[in-house]
Amino acid sequence: MHVATHQYEAMDTARTPGVSGLAGLTALVVDDSKLSRDVLTTVLSTLGVGHVHVASDGLEGLHMLSNSTPSVDIILCDWDMPEVSGLELLTDLRHRDKHLPFIMITGKSDALSVATASAAGASAFLAKPYSPRRLARVLAEVVADL
Repeated sequence: MHVATHQYEAMDTARTPGVSGLAGLTALVVDDSKLSRDVLTTVLSTLGVGHVHVASDGLEGLHMLSNSTPSVDIILCDWDMPEVSGLELLTDLRHRDKHLPFIMITGKSDALSVATASAAGASAFLAKPYSPRRLARVLAEVVADL
């Protein structure tokens, strides 16, 4: 599992290079914070992700994944959400799909949280706050494993 826990770097998407291999990908962003969803969607588009769909919480994310609408290639999901947490969404997903890349995004960066996400099947762990450059590196590592 890839772990990115470094401190915040300036949010300069203009100087953040795209990541090869993202143009044909469809991402699902799951976060209960509209601001976080909007920022992540913008950064993913800037990095070259082909299509980005959003779910406003874990429950909506579960419904989207259960209905296979839309079909997604990678999930970026916040851990702390009401109703259905990112960890619960990941656990449910892994019962159906062991290989769909899943990046857990959270303010938790302690060893226990990283171990918990890894044991649940997260492909990568991205600690908040993060920069577009850090996100690009994590995406590049996850996509390279496809």
